[in-house]
Amino acid sequence: MLYITMKPTGNTLGQLEVLQERAHEVLRHNDRGPFVTPSDELYGAGGNNWGYLWDTAFAAIAIASYDPDRARKLFENYVSLQHPSGMLPHMGMWSSGGVAGKLATNWNWHAWRFKQQDVKGDIVKTSPITQPPMLAIAAGEIVDKLPSEHFRYHFAHVAAKRLVKHHAWLYKDREVEGSGLVQVIHPHETGRDDAPSHVDLLHAVTPTVVERIWLSGASKRIFSANRTDRAANPDERSATDTVMRAAALALFRLPEIYRQHGRVPTTYPYRHIDPGFNAILDRANDELLRLASIGKVAVPITLQKAMQRTTTGLQDLWDGSAQAFRGIDLNGQVTFTPGEEIGDMLPIVSRNITLEQRAAIIQRLIDPLQFGGDNVPSVSRNSKRYDADRFWQGADWPPMRMLIIDGLMGSGDEFEWRIAQNMVRSVLQQTHNDGKLPEYRDGTTGEAKGAANFTWCAALICRVLQNLDAPIAVGKAIAS
Repeated sequence: MLYITMKPTGNTLGQLEVLQERAHEVLRHNDRGPFVTPSDELYGAGGNNWGYLWDTAFAAIAIASYDPDRARKLFENYVSLQHPSGMLPHMGMWSSGGVAGKLATNWNWHAWRFKQQDVKGDIVKTSPITQPPMLAIAAGEIVDKLPSEHFRYHFAHVAAKRLVKHHAWLYKDREVEGSGLVQVIHPHETGRDDAPSHVDLLHAVTPTVVERIWLSGASKRIFSANRTDRAANPDERSATDTVMRAAALALFRLPEIYRQHGRVPTTYPYRHIDPGFNAILDRANDELLRLASIGKVAVPITLQKAMQRTTTGLQDLWDGSAQAFRGIDLNGQVTFTPGEEIGDMLPIVSRNITLEQRAAIIQRLIDPLQFGGDNVPSVSRNSKRYDADRFWQGADWPPMRMLIIDGLMGSGDEFEWRIAQNMVRSVLQQTHNDGKLPEYRDGTTGEAKGAANFTWCAALICRVLQNLDAPIAVGKAIAS
């Protein structure tokens, strides 16, 4: 095997050290002890002390690179919020301040129903939905950074027990008819709240009389005045109508699932098989099996078989004629365009898709008319839905870059490694040029957008700097 080490990207060593310290500073600043807030500016503002599954995983991956014990504690505190069913919630709400925060916690998310205790024994309200199972991937990063076999065993044991229960819940309550594919029941469960497919699905839901009143002009004005992100530029954030439709799912439709003890009835109006969620699940399953081996935790045969079904089931999301992955609306009301969204690119993180499928994803990732260039937009630039600075409808998001870079670098292929290197170079150069670690960037210009000093942007910087020293294995044919 030939091993290539990624060379510095035009930045001097001193500049890279400055970027690293800047990222560490943001992560330290956003660290609240029991959790890491995404940002002071929006999600940690106004007394709203909220942690998120998605954000926690990316933060833990980054922090593990320089303080694995802190990453371990962050992980263990978040998984302590696990519901009795095994579900890990997408939000932990340590406290909620102001009208907007309290309404979101107690009314929109019914969080009073789902109180858990964190590792200190404090009562934390949690949400009734989940997010992509990134925590298994984060745990894999943490265990590799711990200083001894003793610490690795004990952490892997604790993590695997929690994660076995969570993955078992995903298959028990969310798997679609033995397909290995897990359905999401709310757009926030994918982490990509306003993707075009999610907006289409929300608009396909026929509102009840109560929901029509909820979506009326007077309600929209009140809702808009009390949005938790109202301090941000409204022209770039989610449209109020879209947010209210998503809120209506949580307010009026999720209780139907509570009554079914967690199972999703076929009458539920939002049932989506998302390729991004399922690809992350496939990769997380691999990490969970490795953690269970290190921690000597038994993985039930039924769960192992379900994991195998996911690897096979991903093929059902592949459109051979379009040479792309695409989501599926289980209610049959919306047909998705294959390869249109960044979620359709996320199967690159799976180690189990075919070479043909990887090649097709990579072709889109390097095409400047689609996802190529210095920025990786959340919607293909040649789509009529592309909006360069709109929330998840064209903007470039750090967690998507992080997942794609890791997927490319993990393949051992020189061509994929070089694409990842170009993405790393772009990330570092943009951050060096403007000094900002934003929530997201304009998908065309790279201009910083959204909240400032954002946790997952700091995590991205830590990750790509870590990858600068990562040896990449290249096949023997390349070496010869």
